[in-house]
Amino acid sequence: MRKQIIILFVFAILNLQGLSQDTKADFSAVDLFWPIVDKLKSDIDPSEDEWNKILATPYYKHYSYASEKRRNGIKEFIMTAFMPGRKNRLDSIINGPDDDYRKAMYLHIIQAEKEKAELQLYQKRLLESKFMDSLATIAQLYLPKGTIMRVKRPNVIFGFYQPDANGGITGIILDLKFSKDIYNFTLMAAHEVHHYYVEHIRRKMARDENDPADGLINAVIQLQFEGIADQIDKENMLATGAKGIPPFLYNLFRTHYENPVQNLVKVDSLLKIVYHNPETVKSNGELIRELLPLGCHPHGYYMSQIIKTVYGTRELISTVYNPFDFIRLYNKAAQKKGVFSFSREALACLDKLEKTVMQ
Repeated sequence: MRKQIIILFVFAILNLQGLSQDTKADFSAVDLFWPIVDKLKSDIDPSEDEWNKILATPYYKHYSYASEKRRNGIKEFIMTAFMPGRKNRLDSIINGPDDDYRKAMYLHIIQAEKEKAELQLYQKRLLESKFMDSLATIAQLYLPKGTIMRVKRPNVIFGFYQPDANGGITGIILDLKFSKDIYNFTLMAAHEVHHYYVEHIRRKMARDENDPADGLINAVIQLQFEGIADQIDKENMLATGAKGIPPFLYNLFRTHYENPVQNLVKVDSLLKIVYHNPETVKSNGELIRELLPLGCHPHGYYMSQIIKTVYGTRELISTVYNPFDFIRLYNKAAQKKGVFSFSREALACLDKLEKTVMQ
């Protein structure tokens, strides 16, 4: 609670300070979205040039991952959301189960179009409020001393796609409507800014997406990556009810955060199998990722809470350079606290993996 008070105090002081001079806010996807939607609502397919322009914006390029298939998927998604001729397809999803994330995405982007005037005003206010310095300052609370002074500020890229946000080595990706609706924009965005800085300062990793162990490696990274960043915003989210987040996702987070041990025990069992049978790393790595839902958020947050409770924030921050350090420190803290800790075999499995990954 004390840390949350500090965070909110920092924001209160800094929220009018301004965008850092080396920060760029990109709204190109937002600005190109409106004329595309106007045509689609009239059942007119925009020209290839118009599609190429919007899908080439930094926002949509982020979600396409340089994949033509994903790029076409984004195009189909926008067309289905707004073209009257695709109403049957749209209705089949919107009338489906509430825990279908596609439904949340469609309802989100359709509502964005209805809120055009409000969102354009919000865009204007964001540019005027010049928020970036406060986000970096809050992120610094969970980063090694001086990080935000050594690493240039991230670019901030806005668009419309889904009720979510991402932070990575190139900047932070924010859905404009999600940013407006979210329970606390400042803390949510500072979480993503934290990701940006961690990507720039942590040790290099030798990763290959074709490596059978990549799924397991990803789970280890995500536990640390999200676990530490979640210290910024998840206490506030749990206290306020997570306005702006699809209810089924919030409920899933809460369920796993409040009852984390059952799945962690299963993860431990699978790591022991991998330790004794390394050839099973791909299949068991995939199972481990399934046991740690929502990109490892709830379990990572739980583990970071245990670390912070036992060793404090400074020791938690010390693990940002190496995700395997995060697992080891959690284990020491868990043993001191008398809660679930990973077995020696599980840790040995991860130690062996670390030697192949960390540079």
